[in-house]
Amino acid sequence: MEAYMAVTCHFITQEWELCNFVLETKVMEVNHTGVNIAEQLGEVADTFAIPNYKRVAVVHDNASNMKLCTETLKKEPEKWGNVQGVYCSGYTLQLCINTALKQDRIRRTVSAARNLVGHFRKS
Repeated sequence: MEAYMAVTCHFITQEWELCNFVLETKVMEVNHTGVNIAEQLGEVADTFAIPNYKRVAVVHDNASNMKLCTETLKKEPEKWGNVQGVYCSGYTLQLCINTALKQDRIRRTVSAARNLVGHFRKS
């Protein structure tokens, strides 16, 4: 199975319009270490000539390799400025939901709700 890394760019114009672009989707042909990911990310940023003061944040999941990636980027302020690692709120919320759905009380409540909906769909 191939692994991919998508690099996106988000910014606000002088007219206060939000812009979003996919810069590149790369096949990750190297091990997914934090250092390798940082290197791949740097290649994309360099390809698009993004200056260091515009390299503000890297949004990522909670994996340790991504934490290491942002730590690696911070060691190169001349290239990455004051870049910050930011956890993806959607991913973190999904982890919370998955954990909650494993709780017995929540499972029973969801099951009861399904049965109730099923009852009314039949009628």
